[in-house]
Amino acid sequence: MKKIFKLLPVSVFDFPCLELWLGQMANEGLFPVKIRSPLAVFTRTGTPGTRFRVEPCGTEVYDGVGPDQDKRDLYRSFGWELAFVFHNDGNVLALFYTATPSAPELYTDLSAQAATLEPMLDHFRRRLRQMLYLAPLLILLFPHSRLGSRIRIFSSRFLDIHDIYEKATLPFFIAAIVLFYIGISELLRDYTALSQVQKQMAQGVQPTPRGPSRRYLLFSLFNLLVCLVFLVLLILSGLSLLFSL
Repeated sequence: MKKIFKLLPVSVFDFPCLELWLGQMANEGLFPVKIRSPLAVFTRTGTPGTRFRVEPCGTEVYDGVGPDQDKRDLYRSFGWELAFVFHNDGNVLALFYTATPSAPELYTDLSAQAATLEPMLDHFRRRLRQMLYLAPLLILLFPHSRLGSRIRIFSSRFLDIHDIYEKATLPFFIAAIVLFYIGISELLRDYTALSQVQKQMAQGVQPTPRGPSRRYLLFSLFNLLVCLVFLVLLILSGLSLLFSL
């Protein structure tokens, strides 16, 4: 069956927006079969009117592939089926769907639902702290910093790699900076989306989905282009270094 790939125009952690967008895709005859940010994969088996709900599995008792069978059976009795389970940034998320208009909503207690998002928010906070701890290290490892000079001098005592160090260290330092930027920008983006949803639910307010964001789509495209361009430059730099030996 032919697969259709689309860039996600919303964060997967902005659950109301993601559910709304998937519903819009279903109205166009597309059904999601896989989500791995920044891409979603569809087949032409969508049914107009299909509703989707994302459920975090971090607080569930599950066997590594999603909610346990008892929960699946319970949701099926309400008219909801499991589409698939996907992982994003270490979090396990389950996507349920129903094409039955009379099927009741899965979640009615917003405060309880907000509480299930706390472990995910804690996960993001830990990841952000870890990323911020790396920032001083990147500065210290800059080729022309004091630490970088010491590494170069120490290495030259054993091997005649002074020139190699000068040519190789800067590209890898830039690579670390690029990866750091992409990593922390995506973490901040997803953390902000999830925290806003959680805050509204904790106040007993049903989050209003804003719909697909062109800004988010452009952000994802920019990060993809940065990765591709830098990968090409890194390969060319490596080839240049190899031929200069």
